[in-house]
Amino acid sequence: MKVAIEYADEGDLDSLREHHHRVSAKVLKKKLLAEEVLVARCKGQIVGWLTYTLLYDTVPFINLLGVAEGCRGEGLGTQLVQFWEDEVKRAGADSVMTSSMANEQGQHFWRKLGYKDVGGVLLADEPLEVFFRKDFGKSGAAESGH
Repeated sequence: MKVAIEYADEGDLDSLREHHHRVSAKVLKKKLLAEEVLVARCKGQIVGWLTYTLLYDTVPFINLLGVAEGCRGEGLGTQLVQFWEDEVKRAGADSVMTSSMANEQGQHFWRKLGYKDVGGVLLADEPLEVFFRKDFGKSGAAESGH
């Protein structure tokens, strides 16, 4: 599938709201203006999305990664993450983070992309949320951990 990955703009707000149920339109609009939302488009339609924030105001942290149901399994999530990693590396990040619930398949996706388990949080009536980190070497390449 041929896609274009780019920063979302205010014109994407309504489409993105369908996938960001926990985020208010006001907050999502702020994220769009801050260039903290990426979209993958195929034939003009949004088929993937990635939102992030800065944890501790310094560490890029993926809040949400999603791919439209009919487009899953084609590497689109990986393309979004790689595009994002390249962008934050250019901006000077030396590591990135994300999380996944322990009962979700997403944890395996992150490990496959070189993210390492770094801890977890257990909230009442929720499964364990596992946090992952990926460090970049001085050359901008992901560190192997050896």
